[in-house]
Amino acid sequence: MRSLSSLGNKPLYLTAVLAAVVGLALFGVVGVGREGTGNFDMAFLYAAGRTWLRGMNAYVLAERQASVANFPFDVYAFAYPPTVFPLAIILGYGSFAEAKLVMLGLNLLSIWSLCTYCVRMAAPFDSAPAPRQGAYRYLIPAIIIGNPFTAHVVWMGQTSLIVAASIAWGYHFATHKRWLLGGLLLSIGTIKPQFSVIALLWLAIHSKFRAVGAAGVISLLFSVGPLLICGPFATARSWMEDVQVYKANPSNAVDFEHSFGLQSFLFHLNIHIPALALIALAVVLVICFTRSKLLEGDILPILLGTALLFGVAHDYDLVVVAPIVPSLWRHVRATATPQSAMALLAMGCMFLPQRALKPFHSAALLQFRVIILSAVLAWLFVLSTREARKENNLESLGEAPKPSP
Repeated sequence: MRSLSSLGNKPLYLTAVLAAVVGLALFGVVGVGREGTGNFDMAFLYAAGRTWLRGMNAYVLAERQASVANFPFDVYAFAYPPTVFPLAIILGYGSFAEAKLVMLGLNLLSIWSLCTYCVRMAAPFDSAPAPRQGAYRYLIPAIIIGNPFTAHVVWMGQTSLIVAASIAWGYHFATHKRWLLGGLLLSIGTIKPQFSVIALLWLAIHSKFRAVGAAGVISLLFSVGPLLICGPFATARSWMEDVQVYKANPSNAVDFEHSFGLQSFLFHLNIHIPALALIALAVVLVICFTRSKLLEGDILPILLGTALLFGVAHDYDLVVVAPIVPSLWRHVRATATPQSAMALLAMGCMFLPQRALKPFHSAALLQFRVIILSAVLAWLFVLSTREARKENNLESLGEAPKPSP
């Protein structure tokens, strides 16, 4: 069997991309096979935007309900931080139908941006013939566009794709001397702090203070609206109260089948670990990573995977770890069958629908993606440290190592 980099030809690649786009359109936009109405997650942002536009507190249920009378969605809580204010205002300015179109446009733009980032990160730096290098330009976008998590985020009107693209490019610019642009994008990523904070922590540890500072200042500017409307203390207090209401909802509880992370997996094994303990462990791991020699292009995927495993998430948030795809591709694209097959198998199993495992009546088994992501991260860590050692040896011998993406 050939390596990943030499699979197929251009017509096959284009067919894969086309199939991914059609799948996204059918299952993410039209909603084939789905029950109910789409954009039920965006409804929370829409209601919050309408509330803030009326000069009221979006973190108070009664005021949200008053702002969207006869609304078909139950906006029981609003857990997004105040930095989401600009997005909520944009969505809440017009009708709900208009907000749906805006959110769809933002998600499609984020998919394109994420594909562009991942293709850039997968680009080879060797002198292999062009036909053997071309697969990644098509197959990686096909994976990102066509996977079920992307479709689910688009259908829900969720923000995970926006956050994923913002953090990926924000980190890239912050580590390539474009600190202001990096800080702006990272500040957008703070609308889901459970994913962005770990990247900001890493940048701070590595003295990227201008980018981190810019992200902090811009995040504060994003939050000015709610702070002026309700005052800083009332905003913070009501936000924290709504977060508790959000966490108490069954669809966000640790035992919910679509909750994702080590806490949920261990809970179904009757091992109860507080979320704060896992977050503290994640911070310790990040600090340990700083003492390990990793390839530059592998750092962000490992950080995001760690945030997803140790934080609070749902299975559709797996779009955030899209940068793992180009990282694995770089490591295994030129290898023989075993590693290539392992990468393809891991990806295929990740996309297996939970309903296929429900006949086994095991709640822990429904968290199989936690096991796969943990294994993939460990594998990537080993591959990255091994390759980094090779580059160090080349440097010690006076030879130029491959440049980082």
